[in-house]
Amino acid sequence: IHIVAPDGGAESIATIPLNSFSPAAAAAVVHLFALWGLSQLLIGALYVVALARYRALIPLLYLLAVAEYLIRIILTFAKPLSTVETAPGVIGNYILLPLLLILFVLSLKPWGTTRPRSGAAADRYARHRHILGDEAWARLPGVKCVVAGAGGLGSNVITLLARLGPVDLHLWDPGVLDPPDLNRQILYQESDVGTQKVHGAAQRVRAMNSECLVAVHSESLTWDRFVQLYGDNPANLVLFDCVDNQASRAEFHRIATQTDVPVFHAAVEGWYGQVATFTGRGSGYDDVLPRGWREADEPGKQILPHIVTTAAATQVGEFVHWLRGDRVPLSTSLLQIDGVQARFSTFTRRGHTS
Repeated sequence: IHIVAPDGGAESIATIPLNSFSPAAAAAVVHLFALWGLSQLLIGALYVVALARYRALIPLLYLLAVAEYLIRIILTFAKPLSTVETAPGVIGNYILLPLLLILFVLSLKPWGTTRPRSGAAADRYARHRHILGDEAWARLPGVKCVVAGAGGLGSNVITLLARLGPVDLHLWDPGVLDPPDLNRQILYQESDVGTQKVHGAAQRVRAMNSECLVAVHSESLTWDRFVQLYGDNPANLVLFDCVDNQASRAEFHRIATQTDVPVFHAAVEGWYGQVATFTGRGSGYDDVLPRGWREADEPGKQILPHIVTTAAATQVGEFVHWLRGDRVPLSTSLLQIDGVQARFSTFTRRGHTS
């Protein structure tokens, strides 16, 4: 309105008596009101973009709006403006400020914190809840499921966990989605290319299962960050190794050998994959990777989508056994997936006797 109105809304809306100003002064006021209208238009567009694509920014935008309207009220007294009548904006400031404060507080509430566990909402789990058992089902929401890597393995693991029940997901990945990722990273679409994976994954999880809690970290998980956020030996926490680099696995090796945290490991390349579970304070990755594995990174490996999905599904299967209190099948052995021969083989791991 301020842009298109002949007087910029200075007199027709704000009731500023422009006819008492010199022509040059009146023109300056109209110009300033038009610029104000432009800023309002741009800020409104920013709100729309945040609502559509960057919802994590909504609390910040509410906070900025609160600051704007608070300062408007202060300036009303500090630098009063002569008007014929009380401008609508002056009244609106007192209405919008408390409303924006309420919306800001509500925006800080995490999505998916309500977890209906009865009636129609519980029916979505009816086909597998009894397989898990009552104790495992009651235990599930209290377990922090830390997924390191939201790429091929990670997006499959995240999808399966979100469909398993009202899980508490903690997603770690510094990566941005590239077109070649779409061949196996099932959570994402073409429109996600160029965006951070963890934010896209969180958005899909919330759409898939509103009962899930989702925390996102757009960085790599390291031992130091793990201890900082979760403690040096947290209970009711599991780690899914879904990364594709040995530097990260070296960090997870410390978790697997120095804590009681279960680590569900998988790795894939071409037609082949492997899966193993470390149940705490063992010899960790040295049991399942070649000697010198810390220096063996090969970026850009060829990967077939169905091998990734098979390995990820096995990781989640291991988690289900752990959750139920069963013997975890791959806690002392290594599963090797041979997609060429359609063959699955298990081997006793180094450091374990058959």
